[in-house]
Amino acid sequence: MLSSRTFQLLTVLVLLGCYSPALCQEPNEVKTKLSFEISAENKRWPVKTQGQDKIDIRPTYMAELFVPNMPPAEFRYVPPGSARVMYSSRREPKSPTKLGQRSWRDPKPIINFRSPEIMRALLDTPSGKSVTQEQRKFFVKEYKYSLWSREEPSGVPLDYKPILLYAVSKEDAKKMAHAFVEFLTAEADKEMTFWQDEEKRLLDEIENVKRRISQVDQELKAAQGRLTTLENDLNYLTSDEAEAAVLELNKMLNSLVIELATRGAKLEAIQLAIQQNRDRQEAERNRKPEERVDRTTILQKLEEMQVYELIELRTAEAKREAATRMKWRAQEFVGLRKKVDDLGKKADGLSNDKRGGGHLERLEGGLSKVQSNLANPTPEMLAPKVYENKVTIYPVRANN
Repeated sequence: MLSSRTFQLLTVLVLLGCYSPALCQEPNEVKTKLSFEISAENKRWPVKTQGQDKIDIRPTYMAELFVPNMPPAEFRYVPPGSARVMYSSRREPKSPTKLGQRSWRDPKPIINFRSPEIMRALLDTPSGKSVTQEQRKFFVKEYKYSLWSREEPSGVPLDYKPILLYAVSKEDAKKMAHAFVEFLTAEADKEMTFWQDEEKRLLDEIENVKRRISQVDQELKAAQGRLTTLENDLNYLTSDEAEAAVLELNKMLNSLVIELATRGAKLEAIQLAIQQNRDRQEAERNRKPEERVDRTTILQKLEEMQVYELIELRTAEAKREAATRMKWRAQEFVGLRKKVDDLGKKADGLSNDKRGGGHLERLEGGLSKVQSNLANPTPEMLAPKVYENKVTIYPVRANN
């Protein structure tokens, strides 16, 4: 007999086995199969071949399907190299959004279904790869005429977009209908992935900005503390006063440089005179007493001068050291004032500044929009739906 714990474990495993396919399912996986209806009604290919570009390949069948949640699309022909960049809303970025540079602020670019790039993308889907070579040539060469849409659908709700896919055979028409749905599914997956990537990018950037805000706050606190110490020690109230003091101290230091050089030279001269007189006095000891010159008074006077100049020299050096320290502190005061102002502005720009919205506030607003889109996906983020999952295949006659 199974224990209660063992029975619970088996129940969980059975449930996981039942639901694991659903958990692993792609968010935009197409769950319905298209049904095809063959109509005997003859449709006209809306291309006047006379006076147009030479048409080498003409379609014989057309697949018609109705899609309600189409992404923003264009079905008119736009010449290659056109400077016009189409977007999914009337608001356009200041400069065209380049591939890989779109952000949450930018609308999704409109898909131009009358361009060779999109025709190749349709042919690159799993169903598109299985069409005949003739169909591939038709879609590549006649890309301006192979896919159409009417403005006013008939017999279906108004929000369903009629899509007309032309083909060179009945089977190719069916495959192109599948290819169109696969292409829209891939586009929806790309759009969903884009918003998921934007959410991750914004979360990372918000975390980085918060880290930078913390670093700036620490730097600002340290700078303000040091500035308070200097304000208490010095008599400066403003940067202008400190800068004026720096100018005065520079003048004082220039004068002290001259004074130190002068007193240093004078002291060297006195020391040389003292040495010379001592040497002469030593030499005169060999003379007769009546021929000797008493240099004691001269030496005393020179030594007094030496002491005086040494004191003045040390005093000037002390003045220079004190003036240099005062200059450094005044310069530090000016630098700290600027640093505190700059860090304050930087902190306001990074944080949620009520006066105009800081960087963090803008990022958090973008994240809110992104998460709202993910919670309530827009049509271009969802897999396509086909009206009644039905595709009608019509025979086609081309205009002569």
